Amino acid sequence: MTRPTYVEAVFAPLSLTSLTGRSSGLVSWGDDPDEQLTLGYDQHGRPGVEVATAGTRIALFAAQPLVLGRWVRLTAVADESGLRLYVDGRDATSISWQAGFPAVPDLGWIVGRRSGGYDDPACGPIRDVRVLTVAEIPAGAPGLADLDVVEVLTSYRRPDPNRPEYHFMPPAHWMNEPHSAIQVGDVHHVFYQANRRGPFWGGIEWGHATSTDLVHWTHLPPALRPDQVDVAPSGIWSGSSVLDDNGDPLLFFTAGDFSRSPDQAVAVARPVDGSWVADEKVLLEMPDHVGGHELLPGQFRDPFVWREEAGWFMLVGAGVNGRGGTAVLYRSVDGVIWGDPVDLLLIGDSEYGEMWELPVLLPIKDDAGEQRHVLLVCPWWHEVPAGRVVEVVYWVGRWDAGVFTPDHDEPRRFDYGRHFTGPSGNVLADGRTILWSIAQDGRAPDVQRLGGWAHNAGLPLELSLAADGELAIRPVRELELLRKELVAESPQPVSGTALELELDAVLPGDLRVRVVDPEGTLLAEIRVDGHTLGVTRPGAASYDVWSPDEDASGPLVVDGPCRLRVFVDHSMVEAYLNESHSLTTRIDVSAGPPVLEPVTGPHLTSYRVWRLSTD
Repeated sequence: MTRPTYVEAVFAPLSLTSLTGRSSGLVSWGDDPDEQLTLGYDQHGRPGVEVATAGTRIALFAAQPLVLGRWVRLTAVADESGLRLYVDGRDATSISWQAGFPAVPDLGWIVGRRSGGYDDPACGPIRDVRVLTVAEIPAGAPGLADLDVVEVLTSYRRPDPNRPEYHFMPPAHWMNEPHSAIQVGDVHHVFYQANRRGPFWGGIEWGHATSTDLVHWTHLPPALRPDQVDVAPSGIWSGSSVLDDNGDPLLFFTAGDFSRSPDQAVAVARPVDGSWVADEKVLLEMPDHVGGHELLPGQFRDPFVWREEAGWFMLVGAGVNGRGGTAVLYRSVDGVIWGDPVDLLLIGDSEYGEMWELPVLLPIKDDAGEQRHVLLVCPWWHEVPAGRVVEVVYWVGRWDAGVFTPDHDEPRRFDYGRHFTGPSGNVLADGRTILWSIAQDGRAPDVQRLGGWAHNAGLPLELSLAADGELAIRPVRELELLRKELVAESPQPVSGTALELELDAVLPGDLRVRVVDPEGTLLAEIRVDGHTLGVTRPGAASYDVWSPDEDASGPLVVDGPCRLRVFVDHSMVEAYLNESHSLTTRIDVSAGPPVLEPVTGPHLTSYRVWRLSTD
């Protein structure tokens, strides 16, 4: 056994978000909680050293957090004067601690995580680890160039034939719903639920990307991180954004804090010098009752905020105890003072969720300027009923500055597949209403870890009001920028991982689009028969833990001319019929690029297939 007096590591953090609320270790020793030594950083990203010996413990952390991508030399020294922490050779903090470091064997040191079984490893490269029994004068900064955090994350991407390319997704690892999309001048911003530490849920930050055309995206460092937001140490969960009076985006988010009950509240981050800084206190906490209704305990999240002439409005997802999902409505004059809830916007029954996640209210117009609003929600249950899947339902109706009156009593399912969820939306400067979603990939967690990614966004969609008063749906027109090559103008086999099919046909009849693997094995068959839009995926249960082999379908009435558009992006398949119905599904293309077989069915009047760019 030897007694070290000097422990050092050089480190460049790629993420400082904690998965467990505990500190992370760069260099660590000791499974016994009474005899341990760890050099690392805490959940706020502050470097430090933690020591336990002879039955006593101490933790010493610097005042300033580490900087993402910046190499730093951290040194812990124990001498006769006490315990001292150096950052880049500078004395950062110290304390009188005569016990020194514990006596340890020459072997058994752990690099990259804490000893003792904590599942919160350091995130970033570590080098030049040294453990000495004699003190030295710590050297200064490593003198290494800063890392581009986004570039390094991109380098973690693993080859996976199922990983989409032209759909929006982070460079690697986990994403959940894109949200808070907003246009600032000519630039579109989208934020999303992200874990840059791996393809699994935990340590959720707000990923951030920008675009000038809604198709090609530039990834940026995270906009909000738990290590920088005191009111949300457990995660920056979904929310929305709105422009303030200066034309800058305010970010409203669900503040996750597992030490609180409930563990979710509404908070806001304000623009400061090109970034965002969260308020020190939450904006809204969950009420027990609204309008005489008792809310389902513990479920209060996903603020959706917008402005109009009548003021600022906010919806927050919740549930009415014993009844079903709801959206709590708030109103503000200035977007600063919100006060008590105005009312519950609408109350569903338990068939459509015990509570509603991600309530979104968006304006929709027809060509004549007639306007309605569409309310979209994602049903949530403590235990999902048998036979139900992730889904989004909606009502079309009238909004009158505080009151929403649906045109129909029963909600309608938005997508007829099994993978469309997580609605969010915004209105562009040109007046178009855009809907965003997440397309859950349905793979088992161990498969996601091997592939290095989990989930991607669905195609952004334009929503409008059809002539018959129904909701109209179409992929954003900017997707035509991806059309690289017209490869077919009549039914014929087309192989590729990035394809768009557009056909016009005359029903009645049985219209079928088949996607097969290179050996001709059926992966998915999309069918339109005048009464249903559906998909069959033989063998899907072998790769999709959420979806059995049987059909996913929904009712429709089509008689006469129809247009069907189908998009293939590796494992993603999306179909849009007559700008009124959508179907999102997944396939497994591990055997090779999928093949669109020649379409069979009713009279075809137009048929085109494009190969799409993935640059």
